[in-house]
Amino acid sequence: SGVYVGSHRPNANRCYTCCNGFSAMKWQHHCRACGQAFCANCLGDQKLPMRPIADLWKEEREVYWSHTAASVVPVECQKDAPVEVWPSDPQQACPHCVDRVLCGERRALMKQVAGLEAKVEGDNKEIVDELETRTTELARAKNDLELAKLELAEIKRAMEGTCEPVKPMSKIAGQIA
Repeated sequence: SGVYVGSHRPNANRCYTCCNGFSAMKWQHHCRACGQAFCANCLGDQKLPMRPIADLWKEEREVYWSHTAASVVPVECQKDAPVEVWPSDPQQACPHCVDRVLCGERRALMKQVAGLEAKVEGDNKEIVDELETRTTELARAKNDLELAKLELAEIKRAMEGTCEPVKPMSKIAGQIA
């Protein structure tokens, strides 16, 4: 009907969830997050602190109110409205919005954790690959060292067999010992 019923949404004819019409006996209530009209049963009694989460619905509110004269647009629904215009105490929110906040936050955190786990897994793979490369290089170097020792031993044996033993030098008179 377009009758303004508060800073959250204009008047509606029926409940957003069950579609039952509003009357003198069945009042409309509004979710302070999304602004949809609900009957008391469908809205429930859950409340959310709106200030920290107001930006979740910012674009929806701005689009919804964009066709309305600026003089009647609620301050929190105006373009680029600061979060300070929202009440600091928790406000009534529909089950969908509560789920959006709680599950959405949980999903965002789970996504962040999954990203960190993937990064750690990737880092671990890089470390394992680097460790395997270094282990292979170390084994090659150890093998090369063993071969060099064997070559050196062969050269020593060959020199011992072909060379005459060196005689110790005799002392020269007046030499200090």
